[in-house]
Amino acid sequence: MKRSFLFVLKCLGALTAVVIALAVAIGIALRQPTPLTVPPQGVALAGVTVVNPGRDRRADQIVAVEGPTIKTIADVGSPGAPTADARYRGAFVLPGLIDMHVHGLPLVGPPAALGGAYMFLMYLRYGVTTIRDTGNPGWMFDMRRRLLNGEIAGPRAFTGGPILDGDPPWRAPVSKVVRTPAAAERAVAALAEQGADFVKVYERLTPEALQAIEVAARQRGLPVVGHVPELVRFEDAHIDDVQHLTGAIDQPLRLYTSFPDFLLGTAKGWHDMDDARIAFVVRTSREQHIAHTPTLVVLDRVWRKDFDAQRSEPIAQLMPAWFPNVFWQRSADGLTPEQLSELKKYDGPLTKAKLLVRRLHEGGVTLHLGTDVLNPYVVPGESLHEEMREFLDCGFTPEEVWSAATRGNGAALPLADLGMLKPGAPADLLVFRDDPTTDLSKLDSLEAVIANGRLYTREDLDGAIARFRERFESPAYERTMTALMRMMPRPYTIEWPTPK
Repeated sequence: MKRSFLFVLKCLGALTAVVIALAVAIGIALRQPTPLTVPPQGVALAGVTVVNPGRDRRADQIVAVEGPTIKTIADVGSPGAPTADARYRGAFVLPGLIDMHVHGLPLVGPPAALGGAYMFLMYLRYGVTTIRDTGNPGWMFDMRRRLLNGEIAGPRAFTGGPILDGDPPWRAPVSKVVRTPAAAERAVAALAEQGADFVKVYERLTPEALQAIEVAARQRGLPVVGHVPELVRFEDAHIDDVQHLTGAIDQPLRLYTSFPDFLLGTAKGWHDMDDARIAFVVRTSREQHIAHTPTLVVLDRVWRKDFDAQRSEPIAQLMPAWFPNVFWQRSADGLTPEQLSELKKYDGPLTKAKLLVRRLHEGGVTLHLGTDVLNPYVVPGESLHEEMREFLDCGFTPEEVWSAATRGNGAALPLADLGMLKPGAPADLLVFRDDPTTDLSKLDSLEAVIANGRLYTREDLDGAIARFRERFESPAYERTMTALMRMMPRPYTIEWPTPK
């Protein structure tokens, strides 16, 4: 008996040693590279041209930032002008870009910490100084505080917390199920208590639950953002900011019961959209003061249905390998040969979606720029540049695109003067060597980013990103993350209702 007991102890000891060694190896593989030092707030730039897109531009200015706000914008040499840094003399200063539809990693622990820190740097590198997170399990509330306090280098963030959806929910891990008006009141009250900046609604809500959510949200001064649910007509939804142009296509009200069912129904709906339907959506949006965040870049990426081909494109190289190899991989659509043949009859929605966006713009409807990061091959920061170019194809001028991506987006967020350059406004500024409001190709002339009053040089951002990429490319990191991600459940599982 004693010998058996000692044998068990030895086995347990050996197992413990293996577990400890494995944990240490994983910790080493996932350790964060030297982080970018978050600079103090406050800076003054001299001899720059200040551009408020769609409003005004003033040459040879001094811009002084104190704490998190712009203190002074004045002519160089004017009485009382502060002493300022002249290294960006001749440059163009614009408001920071705002991405109105993103998702952070729906994970916790070291993988999310490492990937999240890199994502925040990527936003800054591409001039995105504000993000609106439109669905997470709740961790973004604390991350919003940490970003604002300068604990992490990154953009300011707004969040709605978990998505409110019906039963079963589309995105179970990031959703809260709301079945009744009473549950709607409780859910909205809880979000307001946590400090949500808006309420996100989704596909499976019943008309009664959606209406109750909207009443509860407006009583608390919270905008309603989200999808027009499958059982609600566009004109009856009354959502303040519709995402992805959901509800725009005219189709029967029903709950989809499979992905092929959803795919075919959506493809047919966009194919059948005619001028009369477009005019109806424009008119209804204008009369009901509905804004739209179309996220054209994700429509392009996802509806190509060529994820394997996209994996070899340069855009895929901007993220760690486990994103294209694991996180962005989707299981087979499950289409039968007959369904696949039928799907091929229809073009993807992008052409019709762009036509609708063009008509909405011509009709004076508010349009926001958002991307739907982290959907397949939609990369933080870079994808907003893609969305800006998509808006050009919809009839916007470069300056109109800039106006929408800064002041226009900022007007829908709960922070006064966000997206504008004026004394007292939030100090989110971009410094370009060339003027990108005349040509979006000049976006690459970005030289510095001021986010929440903190100046990050292009050199510092590129250096920090390079350190992360060096870590991502190490065999230990790649193997460890690939294994961990394959063991984890799919982050955005869709629960389909049982056909009745």
